Amino acid sequence: MDKLNVLLVDDHPIFLKGLVEVIQDEFHDFVIHSFSSPELAFDSAKSLKYNLAISDLDMPKMNGISLITELKILYPEILTILLTMHKEQDIMRSALVNGIDGYVLKDDVVDELVIAIEEVLKGNKYISELEVINEQDEQIEELKSLTKTELLVLKGISDNKTSKEIANDLFVSLKTIENHRNNISRKLRLKGSNSLLKFAINNKNLL
Repeated sequence: MDKLNVLLVDDHPIFLKGLVEVIQDEFHDFVIHSFSSPELAFDSAKSLKYNLAISDLDMPKMNGISLITELKILYPEILTILLTMHKEQDIMRSALVNGIDGYVLKDDVVDELVIAIEEVLKGNKYISELEVINEQDEQIEELKSLTKTELLVLKGISDNKTSKEIANDLFVSLKTIENHRNNISRKLRLKGSNSLLKFAINNKNLL
């Protein structure tokens, strides 16, 4: 089997070292590149293509979701796992909307990380066993159908910005924003003059 380049990021060096040992003991075909700084980790990805990225969520300056989102722009096929202490439904949904393949609680990381990696490598999603979220949640699937630009437009709408303000923020024409709004409404199956605004505000925490 070919070696897989694995990016591992956590801003706690001792925890990071332990993760490296756990992963290396189970996956001998992994070449692990570990970083305690998400910025340095991202810089390394500009010159080295990673097959799998495992990142902590709570880090200064660039959190795990932001890091993984940027990595997916570089390498759309990269597999990703997020490590976190958070059990809140909104955070997990936000992670899924942003394309994370695995969501593992740090409380159970030793027991679950190996399983999560195995499942993600098979092409499956893995989420720590919690009752608060269903990975097939229809709302998540609908949001995942939006492009990155459409998500930015939807976020602008959730902030009560006008189409003109959003156009200025994204450096595009007003007509382009109106086209995006129509596409978003179609993908989310929204009808009515205020339905898009209502949806954006109600789901602001997912954007």
